[in-house]
Amino acid sequence: MSFDSVNIITFVTLTVSLVYFARTGYLYIRKKKTNENLDGNSVCQDDHYKRILDSTHFVETERQMNKGEHFDDETVYLNRANNIRLNTDFFDWVNCR
Repeated sequence: MSFDSVNIITFVTLTVSLVYFARTGYLYIRKKKTNENLDGNSVCQDDHYKRILDSTHFVETERQMNKGEHFDDETVYLNRANNIRLNTDFFDWVNCR
């Protein structure tokens, strides 16, 4: 190989490498900024809150068997679930209080 062809191959390889690393760095920075923006705004977004409520809805409406007294009306169980929802740390976080 002549000196000129080695220089050309080196230049092409260097150019491709620089473009690859620049593009990778740009994509990383863009992804990081997007995640930072989402983290700051996602705590109280209605979409996330609705998904969590939908996934925990059964806690409020499901009648669980226990070893104590069983009540015929559902209000006792719904009131207990409502108290849990209002007084636990998880639901405080969910309700963004």
